[in-house]
Amino acid sequence: MRKFLTFFKKVLISIAKLLKNRWFLAPAIIVLLALGLFIALKSYIAPSPTDFSQRKEFIQLLAQILGGVLLLIGLYLTWRRITATERNVEVAREGQITERFTRAIDQLGSNRLEVRLGGIYALERIARDSEKDHWQIMEVLTAYIRKNAPWKKEHNPEEAMLRPPPPPTTDIQAILTVIGRRKRTYGKGEDQRLNLRMTDLRSANLKNAHLEGAELFALLSRADLTGAHLKGAVLVNTHLEKANLKNAHLEEADLRGAKLNGAELYKACLLNTRLQGVNLENAYLSEACLEKADLRRAHLEGALLDGTHLEDANLSSAHLKEADLTGADLWQAKLIQADLEYVVLVEAHLEKSDLRRARLIGANLEGAHLEGADLRNVTGLTREQIESAYINVNTKLPDYLQTPAKPKKRGKQEGIKKGTTSKRR
Repeated sequence: MRKFLTFFKKVLISIAKLLKNRWFLAPAIIVLLALGLFIALKSYIAPSPTDFSQRKEFIQLLAQILGGVLLLIGLYLTWRRITATERNVEVAREGQITERFTRAIDQLGSNRLEVRLGGIYALERIARDSEKDHWQIMEVLTAYIRKNAPWKKEHNPEEAMLRPPPPPTTDIQAILTVIGRRKRTYGKGEDQRLNLRMTDLRSANLKNAHLEGAELFALLSRADLTGAHLKGAVLVNTHLEKANLKNAHLEEADLRGAKLNGAELYKACLLNTRLQGVNLENAYLSEACLEKADLRRAHLEGALLDGTHLEDANLSSAHLKEADLTGADLWQAKLIQADLEYVVLVEAHLEKSDLRRARLIGANLEGAHLEGADLRNVTGLTREQIESAYINVNTKLPDYLQTPAKPKKRGKQEGIKKGTTSKRR
């Protein structure tokens, strides 16, 4: 019986190969198979000619086996039809997408604005429907911006400080909106960065836009980037004068040399952001998160940094003249050789911060926490300033103030009034 089953299995495999693309032979094959099965079974299991019960059981067995074979063949044929149908549907779908894509590209080249807008939104639909075509469409759209909104030599970025520049044209703004609301982003469905280098995006509306990892060496003066997602974006030397970056996400972004004069960064997150040499003069950074940010040689003159988080930030050689850091948290920050002339550090937390060789002429240290701070070799620091701040035995003073004045007392009322309980020990 085992030999018979092995033989029968080989027969079925041979039939399946024979029927491939020859389905019209299926009825003849089934008849021949049934006949062969009957002959084979009769030779292996020959019932007694006189025993009616054996003959009946033989016929029942033959019918069951034949029914099973027919069922298997039927299932196989059904699977083949479904597979072929799916393949045809996929081919038709690909053809439709290709046709839609070609038509949308043609629309982008139209002289009529409404036709171009139709092409832009058609491409957005295709990118959403077809993951395979998503990145090619993003490349088409960014290339359109680079060609039609280039950063021209005659554009003077500093003019944005005096008057609002004109916004992008309607089609450029439509593309920015489409890019900003896409679902697949860098690191989450995209493995390449959006290329928007050398583009003129002044006064653009990019609220809540997803621009993670984008290359944005561009003109973004007075652009609205409220709540924008710019994690890991490359903004080296980008012009963002007077830009609105309120609640923006700039974690791990590269803003070296960027121009953010007068920009609004209220509650923006710049954790681990590279900000070497950035220009933040008169910027609004209240309650922003700049923990571990690299602000070496940054220009923060006149900036508003009240309540800002600068824990463990590097502000070495930074320019903070006349900046307002009221209540800011600069625990363990590096302020080596920083320019802190006339800076307001009222009730700021500078515990364990490194202020060696910093300039503190006219700095307001009223209620500032300098416990454990290193103030050796600073210039411009007076005894009056020290007496207005909180120090302890771990505070390292400059040589000319080594005969310490009385540390500021922490009276009960005074502590309540000024919040003198140090957050850091």
